[in-house]
Amino acid sequence: MRNFFKAFLIIVFVTLLLMFFLDNIYSYAFKNGQPRSRIQYILQLKNKQYDLAFFGSSRTEQHIDCKLITELPGKSCINFGTRGGSPGDMLILMKLAENKKFTFKEVFMQVDYNYNSSGITGQFKANLIPFMNNPIVNDQLILYKEEFFYRKIPFYEFMVFDKVVGVREAIESLNKTGETKLGILFRRCPVDFSDRYDTVLEKYKNLIVPVVPIWEQVGGSWNSVLPTQEDLGLQVNTILHTKAVVNLGSSMVFDFAVFDKPCLYLKYNVERKVDESWNPQKVYNFVHFRSMPTGKEVFWLRSKEAIGLNLETALENSQKTVAEAKVWFEKINISPAENASERIWEEIDKIAEKCT
Repeated sequence: MRNFFKAFLIIVFVTLLLMFFLDNIYSYAFKNGQPRSRIQYILQLKNKQYDLAFFGSSRTEQHIDCKLITELPGKSCINFGTRGGSPGDMLILMKLAENKKFTFKEVFMQVDYNYNSSGITGQFKANLIPFMNNPIVNDQLILYKEEFFYRKIPFYEFMVFDKVVGVREAIESLNKTGETKLGILFRRCPVDFSDRYDTVLEKYKNLIVPVVPIWEQVGGSWNSVLPTQEDLGLQVNTILHTKAVVNLGSSMVFDFAVFDKPCLYLKYNVERKVDESWNPQKVYNFVHFRSMPTGKEVFWLRSKEAIGLNLETALENSQKTVAEAKVWFEKINISPAENASERIWEEIDKIAEKCT
């Protein structure tokens, strides 16, 4: 029994030691690393002066271009828009900015349905975790009854909010650029062997990685290009190693939905058309889309400007949309889907029997 308690105490001691160590590492990373949130940015600076300041949610973050404001009216500008920001989030940012002696000639706050909400959002709360000892943050957390009983336990608060403030965030906070960069994996239509994408692929080769479909051309027309077994594996791995799919009315929406990943459909006219009569709506007028139950099965990209915000939403909150896509899939496909090949062979056998 004595050996058991001795081993138990050693485990407890090592665990606490490790928690203290990790708590200090995480805290240092967020307090001294490259800012990845508005909170970090404010707390690392002081005595900043701006003509204009904007507070709000991701709408403010995505649609207020401070660079453009600086270039045109010639006024200095800062954008404090945060994802899903509530009035409580904005108040804390304002108080932190005031404490760090930020000054603004004019302040604009986004007012919409979120204005009626109270408290602070979960995402924002998680970003406050490394700074709970800051007097301003501490007072606001108490005001909103967000006092964390576990704040005295080292590293525990980071574990509680690991989905938002996790290892990835800690490492990226120390990264020189301080930003997570999305890449594009480009899979063209398997029957398109043209060179029309080459210029763009070469220009953005540091961003776009082309993956050529493994199909075989067995005839002279486009409908004689057939898939191979190897391409099936390539396609599955493409889905497994990507976050979402963007296309023009492709049935890949179902392939991604099976893996709980969202699809974004392009639905806007380009500025410089090769064919003036072309309109993407023609695609969605096809019979294929009449089976779409609600129109909420995908994220619709109705303008070039809407891509960023929709992509951000798709990557962060796509559960409902994916669920709708699965309902659509069940409508056009007999369940279970994995038995499709067997059902096809059974029908072929029935046809063959009738012909003999």
